[in-house]
Amino acid sequence: MDRGIIVSGEGEVRATPDVLAVTLEVETRAGTVAEARAMNTEAAAKLIAVLKAGGIAERDIQTRNISVNAEYDRPDRGAPSVAGYVVSNSIRVSLRDLEKAGGTIDDPLAAAGDAARLGGIRFDFSKPAPLYVEARIRACRDAREKAQALAAGMGVKLGKLISVVEGAPDSGPQPRMAMFAARVKESMPIEAGESSISASVTARYAIKE
Repeated sequence: MDRGIIVSGEGEVRATPDVLAVTLEVETRAGTVAEARAMNTEAAAKLIAVLKAGGIAERDIQTRNISVNAEYDRPDRGAPSVAGYVVSNSIRVSLRDLEKAGGTIDDPLAAAGDAARLGGIRFDFSKPAPLYVEARIRACRDAREKAQALAAGMGVKLGKLISVVEGAPDSGPQPRMAMFAARVKESMPIEAGESSISASVTARYAIKE
């Protein structure tokens, strides 16, 4: 096996996110599928209408999932029977004005009534590419510093870079989730804080003779 020094490098960049991805859900129950669907359609239409009236662009409103499921009564004896049906509609909304995010979330939830749910939130960056570039640069610098330290510790001289391989990219800013029913009396406080983007590399250096 050829001689060399193999090291891994890590780089991280922290910044304030400027996009909030919100999952809004509408869940309705009724004795028949048709009734549950009609109730869901009405509540979801109100929710979407308020979003659009609040200035949210159509490109930032996306239906993610619609499901219809039966609910069952399960007696102690005998076979279970259908008690009703549940229809769920999940809508993802990208909010680009974080200062108004609390009200922008509250208003459509209130419009949909007791059928509304807040499925979760995720902070993100509208332009992540420059952050990834900087994270990769920092990862490469980290790898070289480690290689230099190892070479010095072993009493050898660090040679040229032979290869560098980037690790699997991270999945972006870590989501911060919240699960609870709608109907709040005051606008929810939304604090963006900081999120991080990271990169990793594996580098191989030669050892000078």
